[in-house]
Amino acid sequence: MELASKSSWIVVASLYDIHTAHSLAALLNAELVPAEVGEGSRGIGEARLWEVRVPSLAAERAQHLLAPSVLSDAELGYLATGTLPGTDATH
Repeated sequence: MELASKSSWIVVASLYDIHTAHSLAALLNAELVPAEVGEGSRGIGEARLWEVRVPSLAAERAQHLLAPSVLSDAELGYLATGTLPGTDATH
């Protein structure tokens, strides 16, 4: 299967740190979203921005994966303990 042409790839993140950009691309790849890192524009001063790009058809999935997640205290408690709020953990 051929990937979309490079002209139909869009930027989903711009970062000053190339290592973080590669980590983000690896995270997307692990979720089966093709991603690449490329040079972007100049940032502040001489700093270089690095862009994480995905095919336009995968942009919505990538943005969903990159969106911050807000969990309630109850959800965090369940993830930490494996017990639902209001249940007795001794049974």
